Amino acid sequence: MKLSQLRIQNFRSFEDETIDFGDYSCFVGPNGSGKSTVLNALNILFRNTQAASNVVTLVEEDFHLKKVEQPITITATFTDLSEKAKEDLKAYVRQNKLILSARAEWNKETQTAEVQQFGSREIIKDFAKYFRAEKEGTKVSDLKNIFQEIREKYSDIDAATTKDAMQQALRKYEEEHPKLCEPVESNDQFYGWSKGANLLEQHCQWVYIPAVKDPTEEQQEGKNTALGTLLQRTIRSQIDFKDPLEELRREMGQKYQELLKDQQDILLDIGKTIQERLRAWSHPGARVELLWHYDDSKSVSVADPMARAKIGEGAFLGEMVRVGHGMQRSFIVALLQVLSSTHEGEQPTLILGFEEPELYQHPPQARHLSSLLDELSKGDAQIIVTTHSPYFISAKGFEGVRMTRSAGPDGKTIVTHLTYQTLSSSLSKALGGDPSSPTSIMAAVEQIMQPSQNELFFSQIPVLVEGPEDIAFITTHLHLSGKWSEFRRCGCHFVVCGGKTNLSRPLAIAKGLGIPAYVIFDGDCDKATGEEKFRHKTDNQCILNLCNLQTNPLPDSTYFSESLVMWCTRIQDEIVAEIGQEKWDNAELKARQEHSLSDGVRRKNPLVISATLENMWNEGIKSSLLEKLCVGILNHARKVTMT
Repeated sequence: MKLSQLRIQNFRSFEDETIDFGDYSCFVGPNGSGKSTVLNALNILFRNTQAASNVVTLVEEDFHLKKVEQPITITATFTDLSEKAKEDLKAYVRQNKLILSARAEWNKETQTAEVQQFGSREIIKDFAKYFRAEKEGTKVSDLKNIFQEIREKYSDIDAATTKDAMQQALRKYEEEHPKLCEPVESNDQFYGWSKGANLLEQHCQWVYIPAVKDPTEEQQEGKNTALGTLLQRTIRSQIDFKDPLEELRREMGQKYQELLKDQQDILLDIGKTIQERLRAWSHPGARVELLWHYDDSKSVSVADPMARAKIGEGAFLGEMVRVGHGMQRSFIVALLQVLSSTHEGEQPTLILGFEEPELYQHPPQARHLSSLLDELSKGDAQIIVTTHSPYFISAKGFEGVRMTRSAGPDGKTIVTHLTYQTLSSSLSKALGGDPSSPTSIMAAVEQIMQPSQNELFFSQIPVLVEGPEDIAFITTHLHLSGKWSEFRRCGCHFVVCGGKTNLSRPLAIAKGLGIPAYVIFDGDCDKATGEEKFRHKTDNQCILNLCNLQTNPLPDSTYFSESLVMWCTRIQDEIVAEIGQEKWDNAELKARQEHSLSDGVRRKNPLVISATLENMWNEGIKSSLLEKLCVGILNHARKVTMT
């Protein structure tokens, strides 16, 4: 059973947004853009009372722009239902989907909004009368009349005469005609979370780990703690306390009743005394009898045993509060690691909401945790993380990313994501042919070899370049010209793509997610022979098409646009040609001598490039091409930040 969709209405920064979920969903975006609000919405939906804020009673600040005249509504759609889940929740399951809602309506008298849960059914509204009557216990004869009325309008519904057969006929018709169905809420509070049989918890478990969590809560097993869930899914599947505890309760109950029986005479005497006084004051026929009260479920209570953890290092072992935050966080990670390797029979789906998992983790540990969460999502778990770290972009890449940003004058949250199908379609259109899909192994290797590509998702203004050489030229000029501070202030960030051919994929991802990227690449227009020329022309045209630019893919000079620069040949060749080969060579030779950079160091080495540009700058030799490029980047950034 998996969470496939969440709709958030009128809650905090969300006006009305629908979010799709996969096995691994990673929310990224600027601070204040609404990432944590998604997890808070799920806390309300699942009634996670251990959350920092009240999830049962909401206040004015919880309403979007304090619009209390409209209710807060959080609606979840679950799919991949097991047969048992379909049976247990059959009153709410339609088209193999389970739709549940949490709603809070403002009460003017209390100045609060109480949260209530509802089940929602995808049904044909004309059938609602029958299902409502069935639920109210209407006689079968009356149900038959309603059924016949429905069949008069929907003549192709199967004939039926019994209660079960009529119900099955209507549900079958709904299954076969999903376009006729509309969501209809049930009037009663959904029984799955806080009341009754708690059926939903048998099929999915919500565990929330906030950015700042008190790990001392995790020392002792509790219903909603990570440790409690771990023990429930591992130890408790192997250790059954039910029978021995029941026997203990029975024995204690017998002894308890014997104790009461021994003291009953005294209680009867007290009752007679009270009776005499009552007859004297009230009525001669008044009667009083005092008996010891015994409640089988309350008088004798034996709680299930609770597990408590101690943690330490070396010779020390003690309470959780005695160790540092890193060790505390690692303890939670260790719980999840054990959980990921536990496969004891059929278990409910774990839906894990993890806020900023990178906190207190060194880079190698963060990478390991990322791999662990990714592995966990491949089993009977669904992972939802909010993060500021590129390490937690799944090896599958962009498909798991959910980008949050503030939009419009009111700053409402919008969430965007990109599927492989959409990306493939975009690249196919730009290329004029089908792109190759990287395998999972290739994607994982690419993530390790080009970690900066994941930084694309965290950049306000990503500047896409082919390699470190481009960064050396642009960064040096930005520093020398005094523009570096503004470059950073505007949120610009370099993303190395590993060559022109590889640049189109992150560019297409940026376009698909609405990230305002600036693109810089080599046109290689001097490679004018045969197959090589065709390859460069194809790559250039693809990038231009993705940017919706209509220009010659093999221009005679460097091409500048508002968000793209295509060097006629290559960045270094263009700069050297502008300045002059002799001046460049002299400045480079001086740089090598001053910084002990031997002739064996490549000319494209970033240190060589930076030192050479600095020497020329000090001699009054400046590149107008680099100046035009840097001004163009900043103009693009200013335009974006103003919208």
